[in-house]
Amino acid sequence: MSQFDAQLMCLEEGIKRCRRSMRFQGTVIGGLIVVTASLGFGRGEQSRDTQRTVDEIRTKRIVIVDDKGTERLVALSEPHGRAGIFWIDQKGKRRIAGVTAPDGSAGMVFADENGKPRISAQTLPGGNAEVLWFDAQGKPRINAAILSDGRAGISWQDEKGQVRIGASTLRGGSGGISWFDG
Repeated sequence: MSQFDAQLMCLEEGIKRCRRSMRFQGTVIGGLIVVTASLGFGRGEQSRDTQRTVDEIRTKRIVIVDDKGTERLVALSEPHGRAGIFWIDQKGKRRIAGVTAPDGSAGMVFADENGKPRISAQTLPGGNAEVLWFDAQGKPRINAAILSDGRAGISWQDEKGQVRIGASTLRGGSGGISWFDG
């Protein structure tokens, strides 16, 4: 197995971890936004003289709804240590999620109007970081990663998930590009 193949295997494992952690990561960021928004909740209905300011609100879950009662923003902290925030469109589809996990991973996922993930960015335990781009069916098509040892790589997959092009830097500073036939 070549170093490039080993890197591709590492990138594929990162994709799997990304999918597991993207829900968690959305929760944390959402929680922060919801708490910030909740501090100002209701101020529009109060006169300036009766507005009340609090220094801190503590809760495990906040849900912000629109005029129709549809959830639009959810921030939460879960018992097992995951926290995140989720932005939801008018049709009830999660469009943006930011989450942190107990294992040290954190990330953001951006979904299309059908709720399919299209872009995911994350940091993983041990110092790896990656960005994934998905097609309209939610399949990963481009994966760019930086490993904790400083190596970097990017791969392009076909619609079946097979790597077709890969470029990376290797230990010692050399780099390479590979093309794969179907």
